[in-house]
Amino acid sequence: MVMSMTRRVTVRATVATATALAAALVPVFLFGALSEQIRRDIAFDKAAIGIAVSVFFVLAAAGAPVGGWVTQRLGPRRSMLLGVALASTASLGIGLVATSWWSIVALLALAGATVGLIDTGAAQTFTDVVPTRRQGLAFGIKEGSIPAASMLAGGAVPVLALTAGWRSAFVATALLAPVVSAVLLPRESAPRPGQQRASENRARPSLRLRLLLAVGAGAGAGAATATATYMVPAVTNAGLSPGAAGTLLASGSACGIATRLLVGWRADQQHPAPQLPTAAILLAIGAFGPILLAQTHPAAVAAGGLLTLGIGWGWPGLIYLVAVRADPTAPAAAAGTVLAGLSMGAATGPVLFGLAAAATDYSWAWVATTAVLTLGATACTAAHHTKMKHGR
Repeated sequence: MVMSMTRRVTVRATVATATALAAALVPVFLFGALSEQIRRDIAFDKAAIGIAVSVFFVLAAAGAPVGGWVTQRLGPRRSMLLGVALASTASLGIGLVATSWWSIVALLALAGATVGLIDTGAAQTFTDVVPTRRQGLAFGIKEGSIPAASMLAGGAVPVLALTAGWRSAFVATALLAPVVSAVLLPRESAPRPGQQRASENRARPSLRLRLLLAVGAGAGAGAATATATYMVPAVTNAGLSPGAAGTLLASGSACGIATRLLVGWRADQQHPAPQLPTAAILLAIGAFGPILLAQTHPAAVAAGGLLTLGIGWGWPGLIYLVAVRADPTAPAAAAGTVLAGLSMGAATGPVLFGLAAAATDYSWAWVATTAVLTLGATACTAAHHTKMKHGR
């Protein structure tokens, strides 16, 4: 009976946190995927796309420590419910009242600020109620909501934007919020018996390890977010139809979900084996994707999209898992460190990609994306060696 109750709480917590994070992230990926349609009604250039996306992730980075503070005081359940309510408000605002680029940016900023509330709440919830040997899959599912948001954005191009208009896609995303309800989120997040005492004896992770995790996460997120943001307009510019481009974005994101679930499941099976080498390998394989996206042959472009988003974006759950296990006394703070790196990378990646595309063309922007993914793989490898050196 106890095992059954633990399993139910684990499932509810995982589904609720994944849905909450998707609700916060869908607006920014929708904006990237639908940017060409939006530009027909609201004038802005290519670089402005990246700037708007970057504002979202700057607010996510800035909100990471605030989110940790709120989670510690309100509790993870209230923190996540507040985050998803604000994210849904932002989606409705873009769909119903946004009439200028500046208004879209302001509403994306609101959505970005909710990521810290949701992500730190999720980390605290997983540490409190999810058994250690299931946390890898839980983080994999939670992080799978990021490519899920990208997949929904890609699917919205042919399903909604090309039929009912781009505004309808933003309004539809607000329907994610009711799923995250008091029924799904656990009402109690009390630590499992013995967990707190065992955690108090653990040393805090070194500053070098935390910085390397943030750099690896930032580099990988910057490249992947730029790809998700600009894939549709870039491959459309290379000759694919808007519908095919949206389908490629959705397919690559679906592969990313599968990768995150698989590596999370394997992390649980291999516990306590180190997971950073796996993250480095995924980033290194993904680095070949942008090279193919720079080509004009449809098969090469399709393979590039699947590699970049399907493999090269399959690592975030592992990095969160490593950070939280390295600092079990403060899981919300550990998640906040990773989120800050992820968000700063995601903030700078799209804007730099957009500037490069506007100044030259998409080919050079894709070459730079490969270099950034390689940097992420190198940082994860260095973090692994640091972790092994200090024995944690």
